Amino acid sequence: MKQKITLLLLALLAGLGSLNAKTTTTTTILWEDSYTDNIAIPVGELKAGATVTVYVNAVKGASLHLFYCLNNKDYTQKAFNDNGGTISPWPWVSAGSESYQFTIAAADMAILNDNTEETGSRGNLMIGSGNSENLTITKITLTITGSETETGTTTVWNDDTHDLASWNGLELSGETYLDVLKNAKKGDVLRITYTSDEAGEINFCYGNWEGISGGHFDVTTIAEPTTIEFEITTASILERIQNEGIVLNGQNALLRAVDLLTYDDSYDAVAVTIGSDGIATFSSSKDLDFSGTGISVYYASAVEEGIVRLISETTTWNYQGYILVGDEGTYDVPVTKSATYPTATYLKGQVGSGTVAASTEGKYHYIFAKDKSGRIAFYELTADHTLGAKKAYLETETNITPAAGVKGVSLVFTDEVTGISTVQPAVQNNAIYTLSGVRVTNPTRGLYIVGGRKVFLK
Repeated sequence: MKQKITLLLLALLAGLGSLNAKTTTTTTILWEDSYTDNIAIPVGELKAGATVTVYVNAVKGASLHLFYCLNNKDYTQKAFNDNGGTISPWPWVSAGSESYQFTIAAADMAILNDNTEETGSRGNLMIGSGNSENLTITKITLTITGSETETGTTTVWNDDTHDLASWNGLELSGETYLDVLKNAKKGDVLRITYTSDEAGEINFCYGNWEGISGGHFDVTTIAEPTTIEFEITTASILERIQNEGIVLNGQNALLRAVDLLTYDDSYDAVAVTIGSDGIATFSSSKDLDFSGTGISVYYASAVEEGIVRLISETTTWNYQGYILVGDEGTYDVPVTKSATYPTATYLKGQVGSGTVAASTEGKYHYIFAKDKSGRIAFYELTADHTLGAKKAYLETETNITPAAGVKGVSLVFTDEVTGISTVQPAVQNNAIYTLSGVRVTNPTRGLYIVGGRKVFLK
């Protein structure tokens, strides 16, 4: 996601004494599939001034319909441009994949919200095609632009004297600055105040100035104090700022102050990454809430020869080890004050990268890995091993390495409803269901119920 850059006169911030507001843009997927008929979007999802984007795939020329349904029974149509909408009600779509946008006018929203006497219910936004055999709708998104009011400002640095001439960088990464920056949140803004006597540049970096990791900003000649604002848009950026601090370098700019602006929608978060295997170990220095992320969380409740038993959870306790199952990607997981401590756990968290010692008598260590055949399991360490940050390893008092011929310790998912099953690459001759009970014929990677047991499919 691109960083949001705003140039503001300091007089507007300090002279008027009002709080600073930032513009926020939120895009949500209202619908995503493959459909050739009309699609109804409930009025509760909509808002005046919001932008609806319709993604289509046409095999040849076709028309796209955008209209209200004021009567849910007979689909009475009313084109959006009748009330000041910004798109023709019958746009012509050429062959190929395209997207079309329109804005919901206030008059449109008023009609959609109006309770009709005939049906006693509100209308829907209808999207469809006049040539359904030629056009398929693949996705509909809603983008809402709003503003958030600043709820607090904390000074990070205000010496008013640092000249960036000849790339003389300002490093804000010592203990004094990290004590402030560790309180930064996703959604907060770092505001840099400067003046310049000639055209120059300012680079925003994390930790050091070896690479322009944050952003590059050109500055113009300006005698009045002016600001650049850098919004913290992801948990990955947030963690670097919290742990490494920031560095400003460049030329022909006199730095005056650096402030941290907090907003009421800001929240602390941790970046969680799951690779292409769809399963990973995890640990963090913070308590996290995974509900709503789509990630399944497990802790190791028991071990025995050849297996480790896993219990599902929705939160993770700091510095403890967990197993995560989910789609490949990096997730921004919010910090919580309501995490549950695991009743028993054999997974040891390793928040920072470091060495895990080889197994010894009474303390056996296992690393989560994939062997040459693609089998994912825990494998005993016979030599010291370097483990990356935010990972976990298995520690047991007894040797649970399975019998000869089977190297890895398998995962067993256990809960109060379903049975147990080891991780396996495929399932044959069994019906497959999602965890919510829907039968699937072509499952993707993830957790499923097969033969009454919970199974992780690769």
